[in-house]
Amino acid sequence: VDPASAHVFLSTGEDGVVNQVDTRQEEAIPLVTVRAAPPGRQRKIGLNAISLNPMNSHLFATGGSDVFCRIFDRRRLPMTEALLAAGEEPCVEKLVPDHLQHQPHLTITCTAYSHSGEELVASYNDESIYLFDARNSSAGPGLFLQKYEGHRNERTVKGVNFFGQRSEYVVSGSDCGNFFIWDKETAEILSMQKADEEVVNCLEPHPHLTLLATSGIDDDVKIWAPIRDAPPSLAPAKRQAARNNKARERNAVVCGSDSRVRPEVLFRAVLNNFDGFDFRSATTGEADAPTYELAGSSDEDDDDDEEDDDDDDDEDDEEDDDEDDEEEEGVEVEEEDEDEDEAGGARERSRSWREFLERRGAGGTGGRTGEREESEL
Repeated sequence: VDPASAHVFLSTGEDGVVNQVDTRQEEAIPLVTVRAAPPGRQRKIGLNAISLNPMNSHLFATGGSDVFCRIFDRRRLPMTEALLAAGEEPCVEKLVPDHLQHQPHLTITCTAYSHSGEELVASYNDESIYLFDARNSSAGPGLFLQKYEGHRNERTVKGVNFFGQRSEYVVSGSDCGNFFIWDKETAEILSMQKADEEVVNCLEPHPHLTLLATSGIDDDVKIWAPIRDAPPSLAPAKRQAARNNKARERNAVVCGSDSRVRPEVLFRAVLNNFDGFDFRSATTGEADAPTYELAGSSDEDDDDDEEDDDDDDDEDDEEDDDEDDEEEEGVEVEEEDEDEDEAGGARERSRSWREFLERRGAGGTGGRTGEREESEL
């Protein structure tokens, strides 16, 4: 909503068009179509977020299907076509962390201005949240002021926002069903609250009161206020943040150093999660059942790991005759192995095409088994 007029607001979408809507008029006014920088300026940037500077209604920021957070000045937009013809962009600023500039798979899911309009936060999908200086890139090109981690932004389009009368905090939803509150200056997690059974997507602070509204996959909107007599324990938040960071790192394993999915890993991932293949030998014509593993994982490695575990257990037996301690240690090792198997992907259990058709004929779906449905790549 335009801070200068309650009747005017800006809207955008996947077509990359920013529209100015006046509730007193019948039609919206297209302001600009966001496109990639030359020479790819013909490619539209699908937009996920738009935010107005609360202290200067001429300025607004957008984020979408590339890594750049663009700041536009509405007074400059009539020159858009001339600027594009000259090889320039109509935006007045482009903000991005230097290490993310060449990550084509990343997108921005949300942007938000601070109460003063001097700072801007942007949330990247399956990456971190970054704080920028919105005043003419005074921090320097490619630089950012702070980074916030611990949440997970992979499944849906997550929101991010400032919180507090003077934007002292940064808040974001997460795939784990919690929302996180960070200290803006230190990036320390101050609180985590369970707000949805699935995912927390949207967070909107009250313009004047210390209230926060959240929503996600659930059917309700929750209102939050700081009314506790004592701050909650941070131990659960730290554990959940560690799990989220670990899951994000595991997801990055599927990608190469340039953050693009390696074809061989993707191919193995597809085979590991599809039952309907008839593997036949090129020489004998007989059905084979080859095993495909994710990169860095094999049956031999598993055998080696088991032998190593046995060796370790033998050494423990020699050093310590306490059988109870030995059993507890064995349980912990098994739990760690289960976590590694779940994170690395479901193990290959190939089925012949005939079995696949028989399941379909028997009324089954022919899809993944219940066990595989619960596993994640």
